Amino acid sequence: MMTPASFDAVAEQYERVLVPRRRLQHLLLLEALELSGDEVVIDLGCGTGALTAMIAQRLERGSVVGVDASLRMLEHARMRAAQQGLSNMRLLNRPIEGVEEALQGGGFDAVVSSHVLHWLKSPSTLFQAASHLLRPGGKLGLIVASFDMYLELVEAIREVSRRYCPYSLVEDFLQTLGRQHYSPKMLETLLNLHGFKTRTTIEYRATHKIASVDEYLELLHAATGGRYLRYSGWEAYGRFVQDLRRVLERREELSFTDHAIIAVAEKS
Repeated sequence: MMTPASFDAVAEQYERVLVPRRRLQHLLLLEALELSGDEVVIDLGCGTGALTAMIAQRLERGSVVGVDASLRMLEHARMRAAQQGLSNMRLLNRPIEGVEEALQGGGFDAVVSSHVLHWLKSPSTLFQAASHLLRPGGKLGLIVASFDMYLELVEAIREVSRRYCPYSLVEDFLQTLGRQHYSPKMLETLLNLHGFKTRTTIEYRATHKIASVDEYLELLHAATGGRYLRYSGWEAYGRFVQDLRRVLERREELSFTDHAIIAVAEKS
């Protein structure tokens, strides 16, 4: 299970490797939210604050609160807010389960959450928090991981794993990417079950080029919170990484597929 310490350990790689490639997803979510500029918004699991800062820039008369359990992630978010002069962006160090008590009430016009749902033990944690925080008619904006993210990396791991059978290296990788990935239908069903009416659903897919094998291994580290195969103390980990490097070096072009579902729903 991912912990705040896990995210602390990969904050730099996350900021460098993943955040720039999620900018278009964030823009699509903001367009779908249709913010007028005077809303009060909360970003649950804000990470290094990339989406939070983009929201703050659009709220000329409003404000946004970014919430995350990782102190190191929030350090990056604070630096981003300071560099961009965002006085309407506040940050709170809390897990999602503790945010309602910390804020002492709701009344938010919008709740957003990007690439968080698949890490949670139960998706109800996020939906219930959002429901309590939102005013009636408020909007919930989500970006969630879909089924076939990082297909190219999965294929490389599958090729290497044949040498280590019966140990399931691919299954371990998929598990360390999160507890659950989603389809549009699954997400809409969950939203309806928790009292939200879906307004917009966008299926986002993009292929990103990777400059080097080292950057690819950084992606592996950041995407799994540094946990892939290490949590088990697997003695062959170093040899596996070298084998994976050799497989990746044989490829003419390095890339990975980013697949996500973007949805905006209204509190009933």
